[in-house]
Amino acid sequence: MNKLLTTDNWQPTSDNRQQIADNLKGNPNIQVSLATDNRQLTPAMITIFPNPVQSGTSINIVCENFTSDNYFIRIYNVEGQRVMSAQSWIDGETQVLNLTIPMLPGGVYEVRVMGRRTGKKVVERLTLKV
Repeated sequence: MNKLLTTDNWQPTSDNRQQIADNLKGNPNIQVSLATDNRQLTPAMITIFPNPVQSGTSINIVCENFTSDNYFIRIYNVEGQRVMSAQSWIDGETQVLNLTIPMLPGGVYEVRVMGRRTGKKVVERLTLKV
């Protein structure tokens, strides 16, 4: 009986992929292919700088390990209200987005970067000073 191994509930890492392949060699009922694109194994992340930042100035958002897609960049206040929205294409490489923050009250905000096609989002906190 053939068994299908999937990554629905388990994600191989760069440390264990070769070990798994070696353990399965010689079994004619199992086909093994190894992912070589480490971006598939590394979650997307954003880094915001400067942070904290003065309200009404610009921030840079470093986007790493993203799938090529059109992304919504949205900023929310602590009440969950959207206070800013932008859109940008992010390719599969590391990319830096520059956004001008409108004049907002000082406080903690949430920056959400969400893929239009996938719906996956990455969230980071931003502190604004007045």
